[in-house]
Amino acid sequence: MGCKPMPRMASPSVWRVAQHAPHGITRPHASATSSIDEAPTAYDTAEGEASTSLPVGGGEEGEPQGVPRRVGVSRGHQARQRSWKGPQVQQQRQGGTGLQEQDQERVTTGPKSPAIINISHAQNIGSAAAFIKRTIMGEGAAMVACNGDAALWQAFRALRCARSMLIEDEGTTPVFQPVLMSTSRNGLSAGTMALYTHKIVNGQFNVSSVMRISSSSRVEFIASAIVARIKERGSVVLESFGKVPAVVSIKAIELARRRMVRERLDVAVAVDPIVVEVDSADIGATLMNRFVLLECGVRDPTNLRVKVEMRLAAPRP
Repeated sequence: MGCKPMPRMASPSVWRVAQHAPHGITRPHASATSSIDEAPTAYDTAEGEASTSLPVGGGEEGEPQGVPRRVGVSRGHQARQRSWKGPQVQQQRQGGTGLQEQDQERVTTGPKSPAIINISHAQNIGSAAAFIKRTIMGEGAAMVACNGDAALWQAFRALRCARSMLIEDEGTTPVFQPVLMSTSRNGLSAGTMALYTHKIVNGQFNVSSVMRISSSSRVEFIASAIVARIKERGSVVLESFGKVPAVVSIKAIELARRRMVRERLDVAVAVDPIVVEVDSADIGATLMNRFVLLECGVRDPTNLRVKVEMRLAAPRP
């Protein structure tokens, strides 16, 4: 009668060695459950770093199924993984702002926009002009926002008054670019007229091309004439008397800018009013509104592209 061979069993000494085997070494005599319970994995040792183990069940032939196959990870490498977390994590642990927070803040805030000055139809001209003057002198730019023809007329009067203040204080004059908001942004509703205002050196503009605007002038026709004059000469002056022609002029300039920007052209608008005499006993004299349009860089009214004969104002004593 034949005898069956007995299976070879691991000795107690070999069992203890398998339980305390160093990392990166697997013992074929060790039990799968005991090796997982006793020996920490590379993921646990690295404390949140990427795991260096293969997926469960992906072992090679001869290895027990369900046990992650180890790759060579030394104790020194694991210690370096525990100590080094990168500058971002270290800075966050010290209480500073991380790189991702700085990038998010930079994306959220964006470039600094000019201060917005809302003008209503009943706005006080003196206070609005003083605020525009302080903003332009302090920040170099301002955005005057208005909604409606009456508010646009008040905004123009405030700019005209601020011009006198800037000339008196620092010898500069405001230039603006009108923009009609098609959508709501920056807290302004659609249909709002925004006048992006900057400043240049004050002087007397000597522009030969002049257009007279009346209350019956059409905005589309004026805009087409402005585009033609700017392409031909680089400058033009719009002259008018009263509220309605001034509002029509600003609307025509805004429409002309929308057409010219597509062709990489743009204009800066300077307010240059003059006092004229009227042959009437009850009037005597009146103020004529003059909009001086000068070719400039796209959306940069301070970068004039056309040479204008300018007689600088005499310096104050």
